[in-house]
Amino acid sequence: MVIIESDSEIMIESILNGATPNTMFDGILHDISILTKEFAALSFSFVPRCSNKAAHSVAGVAVNFVGGYEWDVNLHLDE
Repeated sequence: MVIIESDSEIMIESILNGATPNTMFDGILHDISILTKEFAALSFSFVPRCSNKAAHSVAGVAVNFVGGYEWDVNLHLDE
């Protein structure tokens, strides 16, 4: 299961309800509708920005990062 969280309530409501109250999002919503078909289990939910500061910080770093980066998915939590 992939869980997508966003602090844009308008965007999440548009994704879940298929409504597009703002045509500025039309291209993004179209891309999301195509990409969601690639996942067997996908969930979208609204999360207030105050609850999503860690993700917001990571996104801020990623926007300013030049080059490539690979996440280490083999975390060693028992060390």
